[in-house]
Amino acid sequence: MLVGIALGLLLLVALRSGLLYQGQYRLILLASLIPWASSIYSEYNFNALRGLDLVPLTFGLSGIIFAYSIRYTRFMDLLPIARGRLIEYMHDGVLVLDLQHRIVDINPAMKVFLDNKTSSYLGKNALEIFGTWIEKTDSFVGEVETRTELRAPSNPSHYLDLRVTPLYDNQRQLNGRLMVFRDITDRKQVEKTLRYVNNRLQSQLIEIGILQSKIREQAIRDPLTNLFNRRYLEETLDRELARAAREEYPVCIIMMDLDHFKKVNDTYGHEAGDHVLKALADILSEQSRRGDFACRFGGEEFVIVMPNINLNSAYERAEDLRESLNSLSVPYGPHNLTITISMGIACYPINGETREAILRAADRAMYAVKDAGRDHILSYDQLEASDEVLED
Repeated sequence: MLVGIALGLLLLVALRSGLLYQGQYRLILLASLIPWASSIYSEYNFNALRGLDLVPLTFGLSGIIFAYSIRYTRFMDLLPIARGRLIEYMHDGVLVLDLQHRIVDINPAMKVFLDNKTSSYLGKNALEIFGTWIEKTDSFVGEVETRTELRAPSNPSHYLDLRVTPLYDNQRQLNGRLMVFRDITDRKQVEKTLRYVNNRLQSQLIEIGILQSKIREQAIRDPLTNLFNRRYLEETLDRELARAAREEYPVCIIMMDLDHFKKVNDTYGHEAGDHVLKALADILSEQSRRGDFACRFGGEEFVIVMPNINLNSAYERAEDLRESLNSLSVPYGPHNLTITISMGIACYPINGETREAILRAADRAMYAVKDAGRDHILSYDQLEASDEVLED
């Protein structure tokens, strides 16, 4: 009865075990059942050969079966390390390896990654099987837990998160390894989508930045001459004067106005006047130093800001500009349009310490030139000196 109970328990365990162990348990059951059955046969005198005891003979047969199982099915060589109903129902694929890296157990979830051929992988070396999956198989032979990501060559292909965990017994002796494969295909797809969206977002941000730069340029540029406009002049001149105050250097400005420009528009039309303004702006841009900036102040008035230059040098540069503009000939249809220009010069800090004061001083000097007959240059210092002479 005890033997029968033991065989029943053995049968129950065999039914719950993996495919590899089911074959081993069947041999154990067979080897254990033969002497038990022969003993019952002898007890009930079913033996036709009187005096012949079959039990020793059947024990010999059982020994042969056990020897076969040990030799060919590695009975008691493959130690089941991690097994339980929890592993059977896990969504993650689980493999158990022995010390020789042989696969001793596979859970049902692993079938998806092995194309439903789990039985053909039992007993095989994991390094040979997964060597095509993983570039470096050193993680299989380490004694610490390792983790990596890989792509399984299954159909359809799966992205997997692999964790290899060494398994130790109570004496801290290494008994095998546990491989857990988690399907991260959906996560990878989400990451791929996020990367795509992020790249698109980065591209859009770059486009927005370029567009903002263009809008900024349009906001600070005069659309006709492409020179800076009055708004830019007011913002930048304040900063330049503040910097000049800190570093103690002069800033000179030239304010200029085209002489009789209304006559050009009235005689040849506004399109001809636009050609003249563009040609003048090109010369101002070409003859400006690095650090200078030329602006269209309004209508036919222009301003050049020249940091770190004294009054004498500013006057010389203004004279060079006047000569270049006087020699300018703008072709328009059958006509060649020529211009003259009046200029006023003012410098920080001798003629004022604020933007308004400097611009006002340069404007007064320029209009003094226009009142005196145009096509000339006058600094605010010269204007003040002449006013003093007249007062005397």
